[in-house]
Amino acid sequence: MSMQAVLFRTGLCLSIVCSGTISQARDTEAGKDLKHSTYSFTFNFDEQGWTKNVTVPGFDVCTGGYEAGRQGIYLTPGSNTNSFAFYESPLFDLFSAPSKQQRVVEQKGLADRLFRGILSIHNPNTDPMKIPTLRFRASTEDFQQTSAYIVNSTGDTAGLPMVNGSILYRVWLFLPPGKDTIRLDYDILNFDPSDSPNAKMVLTDAGISGINPVDYGPPDSTLDLDFTTSSHGFSQRSAPGSFGVPEFLHSGTKGLGLHRHPDKPETDPATDFGFWGKEDVTTIYGDSIYRISWTIESDAPSDQKTKVPVFRMRVNTGSLQYGGFLSVDSRDSESIIPTAGNPVTYDQWYRPQEQIEEDSLILSFDMIGTGLEGEDPNIPVYVRSISINRYIF
Repeated sequence: MSMQAVLFRTGLCLSIVCSGTISQARDTEAGKDLKHSTYSFTFNFDEQGWTKNVTVPGFDVCTGGYEAGRQGIYLTPGSNTNSFAFYESPLFDLFSAPSKQQRVVEQKGLADRLFRGILSIHNPNTDPMKIPTLRFRASTEDFQQTSAYIVNSTGDTAGLPMVNGSILYRVWLFLPPGKDTIRLDYDILNFDPSDSPNAKMVLTDAGISGINPVDYGPPDSTLDLDFTTSSHGFSQRSAPGSFGVPEFLHSGTKGLGLHRHPDKPETDPATDFGFWGKEDVTTIYGDSIYRISWTIESDAPSDQKTKVPVFRMRVNTGSLQYGGFLSVDSRDSESIIPTAGNPVTYDQWYRPQEQIEEDSLILSFDMIGTGLEGEDPNIPVYVRSISINRYIF
C-alpha cells in the first residue's frame, strides 16, 4: 500500500475523538452570511485539544506548536520543496450538544446540515507573496466526505494576510444524513522553491457554525451543464509518470466518466488518477457565494457501494490563487454513494475571497483509484451534470 494512496484515502494529499475545551464564542467576521459560531476555539491559553502532525511520512519534517504571543497555534514548513504538516481539531457532534448549545443549533438551522468553518490566520513576518500553500479542511468522522478551501500565494496579495496582519478563510461542508460529527484541519504545504521555507503561519481563531441555505433566498443566476448531451468543453486530464492513467468515457446516458484503464496490470500498485476539467467555465465574484451541484453516478451494483472509487469535485479560480474540493469516499454502505441507475447530487458550497472583484472559474471531476479497503478502481464513476447557482450578498 503506497503512502500516496493512504494520503489520498484520508483526504490529506494535495491532489490529495480528541479531548479539549470547546466553547461558544464570538464570531468576528462581518458580512451578511455571518452566524455566531456554535463551537469556537480561541486558543487563549493552549491548543484547546487540537493535535499537530509535523512528521507526515514521505514529507520533510516541519515545526509547529502553541504561540503564546499571538494566542494561536502555528505551523512552519520544513522546506520549500517537500513539506506538509497539519493541525487537527477535536471531533464534535453538532446534533448532541448540551442543552444551551442545542438551542443555538436549532436557532441556526443546523437541521439543514450545511456548516461553515471560519479560520483566522495571522502572518507575523512573511512576505505575502512567499506564503506557502494554506489549506483548511472540514470532514466527517470517518472521512467519508471532506471539503477543503485552498489558498496559494500566486497572482497578487489580495486575500492574503499582510505582514503582521490577519485574514479570515472559510470552508463549507454539507453533512450527509447519519454523519453528525465533524472536524476541522489546518494544513500548511510547501512545494514551491519561490515560497519561504520558514514562514510561520498562526491560526488564532477557528469556529464552526450552521447555515440555513434558505437564508440566501433564490439564486441570482444559474448555469446548467448536462454532460449526457455534450462534454461542454471539458477535456481529459491525467498525470502520467506519477499516477496510473485511467480510461476516459463519455456516455449518452451517464455523462463524463473514468475508471482504471483495462490495460493496466492488476498487480500495478500505482494510484489511478485522472479528471475531466475545464477552464473559464464562468466568471465568479467576491460579493457572492456559489452552490455547485454535481450529479454523480457509478456502475456499481446497489449492494456494492463500498467498492466505488474515491471521487472528488474541484473548483479553482483562474489565477489558481484560491480553490477547493469536495471528496467522497465510499467507506460506509449506508452512506449516500452513487450506484448504477441511482445518481446522487452533491452540493459544493464555495465563496471566493471578498477581496477578489472577479475571476474565472475552473471545474474538475477527479477519480482517485487507490484500491484500499475493498475499493474497486475498475468501477466507472461519472459526472452527469453540474448546476452552478450564484447568491449575491
